Amino acid sequence: MRKDLQDQLVREFPQLFQDINKPPTETCMCWGCECGDGWFWLLHDLCQNIMKADPTEATKFLQVKEKFGWLHVYISDSNEAIDKLIFDAGSESLHVCEFCGTREQVGSGWVRSWIRTICKPCAVKEYGEEVLLAEKNIWDTTEPFDE
Repeated sequence: MRKDLQDQLVREFPQLFQDINKPPTETCMCWGCECGDGWFWLLHDLCQNIMKADPTEATKFLQVKEKFGWLHVYISDSNEAIDKLIFDAGSESLHVCEFCGTREQVGSGWVRSWIRTICKPCAVKEYGEEVLLAEKNIWDTTEPFDE
């Protein structure tokens, strides 16, 4: 995620991002939000909802990243409501392009040896036209990881 977008999250939700500048020996948050800009609003909404879900003073992000094409958020001192919010945001990320944030023409699956959640235009921009000719075109399915 671009630094300016991450900085906005840190400013708006300092409790959740309190470890952002700590060293890697203490936290994985030292690497920041390891996902694309397209998931900014998904993460922003998640932060807003977490702050409404009765977090404790110790509730903070341990790691925020893309993994296997979807948003993964690890958090300390969670509760059942926060866990559900994180699960729902991860599920929603499978329908939002990680690069631009659109919900149009989004596919989840293997793209050039990586599992991605990406729209057709961003795939062409990032990987070239030949990605559309792949043996398994992820945009021809209706379900993530459809076999």
